[in-house]
Amino acid sequence: MRNITVALCCGLLVSGCSSFTERHQASGNFDYVTEQEAQPLALPAGYSAIELSRQYDIPALSPTANSALVGNKLDIRAPALPMAVAPESLISQRNQQTEIVFESFKNVEEFRADLWQKITGFVSAKTYGVTMSREGNSLTTRNIESDEYFMQTFGLTDQTLTQQYQFNLNVEPQGHRARVAVQLVKHLQQGNEVELNKFAQRRYETKMLNLFLSHLQSKEQVDKKVSSEFAGRGVAMELGFDSQQNTAFIIKSPFEPTWEKLSHVLPQLGFMIDDRDKTLGTYFVTFEQQKLNYLAILLKLKQSIPIFLSEGKFKIKLEKSGENSAMTIIDPDGDYLTPVKMAEMSNTVKEFLAAKQG
Repeated sequence: MRNITVALCCGLLVSGCSSFTERHQASGNFDYVTEQEAQPLALPAGYSAIELSRQYDIPALSPTANSALVGNKLDIRAPALPMAVAPESLISQRNQQTEIVFESFKNVEEFRADLWQKITGFVSAKTYGVTMSREGNSLTTRNIESDEYFMQTFGLTDQTLTQQYQFNLNVEPQGHRARVAVQLVKHLQQGNEVELNKFAQRRYETKMLNLFLSHLQSKEQVDKKVSSEFAGRGVAMELGFDSQQNTAFIIKSPFEPTWEKLSHVLPQLGFMIDDRDKTLGTYFVTFEQQKLNYLAILLKLKQSIPIFLSEGKFKIKLEKSGENSAMTIIDPDGDYLTPVKMAEMSNTVKEFLAAKQG
């Protein structure tokens, strides 16, 4: 009985260890490839043929189809699809390239620089390196040998891969939309160059593109957590000017944590947040005088006085200012608050920004 059990376990173990090649083939045998085409039925003289239904006829091959892809040479795996999980990313409607679309309201140069930073940051984080310096709109990785990524993504336990990918960036002229495409430019298995069909190549390219997008998503989550923790700290502020020479509150903190901190501070100042758009660096708010707890403010912030503004819809603009951030306020008429009004508000805003949150 013991011998039978051991033999059964060994048989199950062997049957479960299918090769990489077998995992993309149909199960069963491929005897059908040796079958001969059926011949028309020969009828005796005087008999007429029955009209046959053509409903289940197998369509003819396209002239461009590869007729050699039959039996164990046919890859039956479903096509891989790009997953737009990264911030500001969209699925591309173009099927000829493996690409993802990014949207932004930044200016063209800032948008391009930000995307290149994302691409080079990904390549560096994965230690894929580059074979050359960035040229124009393209970046090519070094030869990537089988590593943890390939082992996990493709389940390669009996194959080694050597691949090289090219990332191409194209920012549209208006600057609000860009495409990042990935192309597999070299593919070797077991050290031998293998020519892939377009579906297999697309699958590898999509896997690499999704790895890039997943990296951006993970980084965004980490940055948000760091910004959220940093936003809970108090920060200093002084009066100054933004890039357009409008009177601004210069907050001694980078853009990301300042952006998060404003989500806590603005409601305390009486600005109820209706919406916000990080790409525009804008909070859309409604100022309601009765929302302010003047007594609490005066007790907590002894040197400050409540903010007095006309009720209505305001915009709070935030932009980078070197290592700091510049905050300006646009009134319901679309005008920036005057230097006098900004100076009048500065002590109260400074006190709330300096206070720890949570």
